[in-house]
Amino acid sequence: MSAQKRNFWILLTLIGLIFALRQWVSDVTQNRCAGESTRLEVDRKTCSSHLYKYSQSSWQTTPGLYEYIQVDRLPIPVNKYRVIREIQNHKNLQQIAGGRVLARVLVSPQGRYRAHQILESNNPELAKVCEAYIHHLRFRPARKNGSSLSYWINVPLYIP
Repeated sequence: MSAQKRNFWILLTLIGLIFALRQWVSDVTQNRCAGESTRLEVDRKTCSSHLYKYSQSSWQTTPGLYEYIQVDRLPIPVNKYRVIREIQNHKNLQQIAGGRVLARVLVSPQGRYRAHQILESNNPELAKVCEAYIHHLRFRPARKNGSSLSYWINVPLYIP
């Protein structure tokens, strides 16, 4: 067998192993409690003793967009006004009137932006500009029993 064919089969085998590993990790993280539902929301309700044990690793659990989690301290944006200044300095903002954008941001246990959803905006063009800069936000993470966890927080952005 030529070296090129051998390399092709090795690459194909590695790709298959990667997909198998991804599926295994997905199954393990969703079936934390043996014999219970595979849906993450149901697992959280029925396996509440495991909720914060697994929430310490950001890749293992992510709260739903509207899921309520009781925490000791909410996430606090530390550079919100710097991001607003960046939005105000955007080159196309001179043609766009100001307004208010309400974004729901998922904060990782490390205090970093992970995802967002625009909940409301009185100016769709302004919402598009805000979406381009919202990933720059940094936070002090939410805390529960002394450990950090992922948390969705509403962040209003007022642009004059």
